Amino acid sequence: MEFSGTFIAVILEAIISFFLIKNSKIKGNYYLITYIFIIMLDFISEYVVFIFFNSTSYIDKYPSSFRFIKGPLLYLASRQMLNIPLGKRQWLHFIPFLIAFLFSITVFLTKGSAVFGNVYLWIFRFYPVYWGAYLVFTIFSFRQRKDNNYSFHTLYFQFLCFALVMMLSFTLMTYVHVLDREIMRIIYTLSFCIQFAMLIKLSLSRHLAEERLMAASPATSNNGNTNSKGFYFKLLIFRDLFFFIADC
Repeated sequence: MEFSGTFIAVILEAIISFFLIKNSKIKGNYYLITYIFIIMLDFISEYVVFIFFNSTSYIDKYPSSFRFIKGPLLYLASRQMLNIPLGKRQWLHFIPFLIAFLFSITVFLTKGSAVFGNVYLWIFRFYPVYWGAYLVFTIFSFRQRKDNNYSFHTLYFQFLCFALVMMLSFTLMTYVHVLDREIMRIIYTLSFCIQFAMLIKLSLSRHLAEERLMAASPATSNNGNTNSKGFYFKLLIFRDLFFFIADC
């Protein structure tokens, strides 16, 4: 698969995942769909840069500031899943993103100023540490309080671990030059397809758990069962579409 096809596959799956998870009732839903939406915007911007310059080198030269929002979103999603109240100070998690975003706007308005551009790239030197630290902190805090009786808790924990492993692998391979950087970029980009699939499975797991509770209730209506089957059927269709896109 060529690099442009990789971008298209991930962007299409992000769009589909966004609308599927958007209609689910899992706790932390708002933060998860925002996480998917941010990734979609990030890859769309990278795809535009790649098409315009016909090179991936400019993607590293002008990285997206939206990457700084992924960690806080996953952390806050985990808090909601655990029924932990979100206080008024939760917005403090987004300060690093706001700083990076303001610098990206400044670089754009100053037409690539060398001074602001260098500061912007200097900020991104700390991004792997920042992203990894958020994932590690979220994993440990979630692991301590997750309920093993809830399958969607286990699935979300697995999702966080997978994201951390892929981030560490890409960072390590980049610095030690074990594999070609472009090959690692493709692998890392496609790993988001697996992330989306895991989030959809999480959504489905939560939905089926609620369906079992509804089935056990005497007040369950036929309409509810019909909607459940329709939701499940749509997931199966889009799952097959994912694999079709990935094989293109």
